[in-house]
Amino acid sequence: MTDSIAKLSSEKTGIYQNVICKRDLDALNSSNFQEQYNSIASQDPYLRNINNIKLRTHFILHYFDISYALLKNLNESQKVKCCFMGVRHGTVASVISNLRKENVESFFLIDNFKDINGFDIIQNTKNNLNSNTNGKFKLYFIKGFLPEAINDLSEDKFNFLHINLGDPTWEIESFKKFIPKLSSYSVCIIDNYGFYPKEKRKELRNLLEEKKIYYTELPTLQICIMSDLN
Repeated sequence: MTDSIAKLSSEKTGIYQNVICKRDLDALNSSNFQEQYNSIASQDPYLRNINNIKLRTHFILHYFDISYALLKNLNESQKVKCCFMGVRHGTVASVISNLRKENVESFFLIDNFKDINGFDIIQNTKNNLNSNTNGKFKLYFIKGFLPEAINDLSEDKFNFLHINLGDPTWEIESFKKFIPKLSSYSVCIIDNYGFYPKEKRKELRNLLEEKKIYYTELPTLQICIMSDLN
């Protein structure tokens, strides 16, 4: 099924890492998700005129909420420690920070933050996030290449992980290296899974099955990994 969806997506113009979604996205969330998404995505030249990737961001927000709900069941005082690998303009992190800042303990953002088309990406991302934090959570930027940059993380355990590097080899290797840093009942979203070659999808599935980590393939071509690692 993912092969068919990926083929369909690649044959259509104006599709960026997503399936076609004609449904009004306001119907997907009673919050002001779409307004917040549009305000940040408009600053990213890759997202500015593309609506379909909103659904992918919506799934990420949904599973962030699940991560927080799991923590609440364990300990009401806990908030979510997040790590984002592959940041660009920080669109996803900015949406979460604006809509869910009360539920966040910290954001760690890892990227090479290479300037594109004259944009100072790291400064722009800081601006997007800092405007929403209001001192509610800690914000850390790690400039480097993955998976090596994972060594620079000061935290030992994370509850929520988002990976969007655009390369299956580095995404899988980064996830492998990050596994010891996943807390119990952690949630991970990898954005580009449905676009992996068959052998790379099999490699990731074999890894998850070997470690008895639960996963589900989403219709947006993402993969959601949820596990109790105890």
